[in-house]
Amino acid sequence: MYIAVLLIVSLTASALGAAESGNASGSVTVNGKAVALHHCYTRTVAKDGQTEILITSRALEAAALATLRDGDIGALVDLVRRGELSAVDLHVSGANHVDTVTVYSKAFDGAFPISGPTFWYEPVPIGDGWIAGHSRSAQRDEVLGRTWEYDATWFAPLGREAFVVAAAKELEPRRKALHAADAKRKLPPGGGEEGTAYLAYRQSIAKGDGAALLPQLSESLKKEIAATMHAAAPPSRSAVESWAFMQRVTLQDVAKLEIVGGMREAEATTLELQKTSSDGKKSFGTARMVKEGGAYKVAAEAWRN
Repeated sequence: MYIAVLLIVSLTASALGAAESGNASGSVTVNGKAVALHHCYTRTVAKDGQTEILITSRALEAAALATLRDGDIGALVDLVRRGELSAVDLHVSGANHVDTVTVYSKAFDGAFPISGPTFWYEPVPIGDGWIAGHSRSAQRDEVLGRTWEYDATWFAPLGREAFVVAAAKELEPRRKALHAADAKRKLPPGGGEEGTAYLAYRQSIAKGDGAALLPQLSESLKKEIAATMHAAAPPSRSAVESWAFMQRVTLQDVAKLEIVGGMREAEATTLELQKTSSDGKKSFGTARMVKEGGAYKVAAEAWRN
């Protein structure tokens, strides 16, 4: 009995050590089957002006990584078809927007690239030469009769054109840096103080209340409104109310408006937004919040179709 207990403890410790030994966490789910992700490899791709972030269920050999430099995914597809690999490959623009996610899954018989506005991307600085962050599907999606979604966290050295493998001794310090950065940057559910300020701003727009709206706008947004309305800066209450009427169109037929995530930066906070129409259709957007005069104010808002 004593030996059995020792064996269980040993195996549990080994499993936990294995989970912490990689440089990624999270999962990719296809047709309801979730596969854990443990490893990450990243590189810049100059010709596309993108960063590629490959997050995998298993470690990859140097030879397989080398073939990816020129876009040859054959080695990865072979692993997928043998049931030895699942992965997501993110292609991120210079504006930190995920343009395409390639899903590696046996359910797709290899790899399938998916583009659209429904991916969240939250980069986290952890030191020169490294890239870290969080990314996830905004919602479960259906492609070719298959449902899929992903949610992943990673930290990895950033290669130039070619993927590089992190030295084992470098992982723990970078993991701690990521955890420390997250503690400062991640927002509480609902978006915290910034989320409360954004929803109050939206209520003022819905009511067409220019007096309430004016102090909820950043100085930069006031200038933008003045230019849009061909008015003097700072804009008058009347000009702001006319602008608010135009803004109400972006939330017409919306049954629910939610703050589903976001990250704090030194200069601003980005809120991740989701609106649901009366027929259940979801759309996604962001709001940029800045602190002026001791209060959070809206500096920008954008919605994706």
